[in-house]
Amino acid sequence: MEQFKWKQNFQQKIFSLYNQGEIVREYNVDIGEPFFNAVSIKINEREQIICAGLYSRKSRHSVDGFFYCMYDSTLSSPLIKSVKEFKMETLTEAEIERKQNRIKRREEKGKENEMPEYKLKSLELNKDGGCTLIAEQEYVETRIVYYGIGVTSVRYYCNDDILVIKGDSLGNLSWTAKIPKKQESSYYMGHYSSFCSLASDSALYIIYNDHKGNTLNPKRKSN
Repeated sequence: MEQFKWKQNFQQKIFSLYNQGEIVREYNVDIGEPFFNAVSIKINEREQIICAGLYSRKSRHSVDGFFYCMYDSTLSSPLIKSVKEFKMETLTEAEIERKQNRIKRREEKGKENEMPEYKLKSLELNKDGGCTLIAEQEYVETRIVYYGIGVTSVRYYCNDDILVIKGDSLGNLSWTAKIPKKQESSYYMGHYSSFCSLASDSALYIIYNDHKGNTLNPKRKSN
């Protein structure tokens, strides 16, 4: 049986409005065969439009790489367009050994590997003309709970690893870093889940709650 493959059936465009909406300009956002998982836009100091995000080749619930587009405000097509796939090191970083081996076996067999359930949380523009993207593994699990002679289901909201992606001014992938963490809450607005970040000219600061054992143990216990 042929496995279902999600296909993108829409287009991504950026619209800018000038003179209180009297002038409308349209910019095409097209990265080819891969489809968008998440998109963010910002304006740099030169008033150029920076559009960057995550893409997938297989499923809207997974991530395969990142893309970067730069637009001049007067042109509909991008000055720079770059689509970069994540390397094996990014896929296996901070994973337990069993999962690392599974990823490597799939690679050896020519099968695709993607990172599941990552959501783009932040796009930061850097002084060097590049950008930094921050994504987080975020998903929902429903678990069956037995008590006495009864049974119920509980929905858990999970916020796991953080992925940091650094791109240069031409859209090349400079580096990636995965920060291991594991958080879960049965409350949708879990006040102690996820993270907050602050970017300066020379550093990126990320604050989050995690189990104290994860400082030395990458197997990631729940907080």
